[in-house]
Amino acid sequence: MKYCKKCVNPENVYEMNDFDENGVCGMCRNWKNYDEVFAAEQKNKEKRFIEILERYRSKDGSNYDMIIPVSGGKDSLYQVHLLKKVYGFNPLLVTFNHTFNTKTGIYNMTNMVEKLGVDHIRFTPNPQLISKTSRLSLKKFGDICWHCHCGIFTFPLRIAVAFKIPLLISEHKYYGLLSADEENKFQPNLKDRLFAVRAEAKDMVDKELGIELKDLVQWQMPSQEEIDKVGVRGLSIAEYIKWDSKVITEFLIKEYGFKTKEHDRTYDCYANAECHHCSGTHDYLRYLKSGYGRVTDDVGIDIRKGLMTREEGIKMVEKFDGVKPKDLDIYLKRVNMTEEEFMKYMEDKREESVWFKDSDGQWQIKDSVSRHKNDQGVEKVISPLSRVDSYKRISNPLDDEIEKHIIM
Repeated sequence: MKYCKKCVNPENVYEMNDFDENGVCGMCRNWKNYDEVFAAEQKNKEKRFIEILERYRSKDGSNYDMIIPVSGGKDSLYQVHLLKKVYGFNPLLVTFNHTFNTKTGIYNMTNMVEKLGVDHIRFTPNPQLISKTSRLSLKKFGDICWHCHCGIFTFPLRIAVAFKIPLLISEHKYYGLLSADEENKFQPNLKDRLFAVRAEAKDMVDKELGIELKDLVQWQMPSQEEIDKVGVRGLSIAEYIKWDSKVITEFLIKEYGFKTKEHDRTYDCYANAECHHCSGTHDYLRYLKSGYGRVTDDVGIDIRKGLMTREEGIKMVEKFDGVKPKDLDIYLKRVNMTEEEFMKYMEDKREESVWFKDSDGQWQIKDSVSRHKNDQGVEKVISPLSRVDSYKRISNPLDDEIEKHIIM
């Protein structure tokens, strides 16, 4: 297995596994380009962003200016701050409730809605159906979160069509386009658009589990005709505003009392505060399939920022990557499944280039970044530190008094 000589990415990372002649992955190369672009064009990009937003402002106040899909995490809530408080727009917040919520996420969502004074639609699907689709998703894809991956895309889009609000805002490209140019359109085929959504609603019908298409209404895309009639467009805010999650989180902590949450499988407390499983069971499944998890992502980001050395990053990967999360028990109880059954579903999902069975029939990983600390060429490409030890995250979990006042 090849590993990036600048960060810790293995070559089977789905996004940027093209290594250059120096053994540096595409993520590291693109990160430098991203910084350089914003250093030169920050003011022009923000000006262009505001110009596009103004095209979609409700001129007579008879509708919302845009939809912001929100989860209770740092990125979506910071967007609400920018669009409402900084730029003065009237957004409608839309949440597809994945039902794997933490108290921290519920608090953060409630806190921001109250303090910023915004309208918010929160859709909660049938919990029994979620358990069924999650079990089916695990069986088919080795992923417990199809309902979330698909729902957070389709439900805000259905609201956009129903409420005739043509603009959706996201921090990344998830909701579609890099700009709001008129020639760009949403396409109705989810599987062509998103790697994470491996199936459309019709593919999740299952007689044995009792899942019918009529049960999956909110996971179905509007028709292309409906989308085009409203003129729905998606705008990626990170294409116009430099997006630094660490800076954003620390701002939200200071300004709004945003709460973080510690995780079993990474040192980073800033991300995924709203979900039990995103940095737990869901991430554990990625490790069981591909041999790396969330900590590899977090380490890579901090190395590129100059907040962590590659050597320190490798120690973090060694510490967290193989950890079985505590929330696995929560998930197994939720879907009425044994751990043995859970692991059996993963038998045919493990990548052959990553895993092998030993003489006792136990799965063993073939390689790890730990064995590539001193690969030839590493010293040539590693980044200098800008701050030593700044990868240590602030942890400010909920206290009992706050929990008593959460609005569910």
